[in-house]
Order: sequence, then C-alpha cells, then structure tokens
Amino acid sequence: MLDIIQEEEAEWCGLTRSEAIEKQRRIEAKENPIRPLQDVYTEELVNKLKGKQCIKNKKGNFSPSCLNLSIQFHLLFLNRKVA
Repeated sequence: MLDIIQEEEAEWCGLTRSEAIEKQRRIEAKENPIRPLQDVYTEELVNKLKGKQCIKNKKGNFSPSCLNLSIQFHLLFLNRKVA
C-alpha cells in the first residue's frame, strides 16, 4: 500500500542538513520579522504622548512628566534623522 505524504513534508525530502536549516530560518524569519527596537520605543512613546494631555500650570510651565516624554520623543526623532 502506498503512503502519500503531504506537500509540505515532500518539500523537505532530499534536502541536505544545511539546506533544511536555511529553509527553516527563512520560514521563521517570514513568520517573525525583526523589528528595530527604535521603532518599538518610538511607537510606545507616541502612544504615551497621545494619552497625555500636557496642561500648563499657573506659571505657564508644562508638567515634568509631559516634558520628559517630549524630550524623549525629540531625541528619538533626532536619532532617526541622523541614522
């Protein structure tokens, strides 16, 4: 009796060990793309800034936490322009 194997399995038949490793790496890279940490941190910071309402106090100054987020954002932006 003939056993028929799945197409996904058949693609692996006959590959050398190094070819199989490379194939698996390509599959994993496609499923889990690498995302630069700067992009991750920028997105987090933008989301924090969107949630904050920067209100000036009686002296006309912004709160320290709002200023800190703003400085972080500008530093990330400047690093992105330079890189």
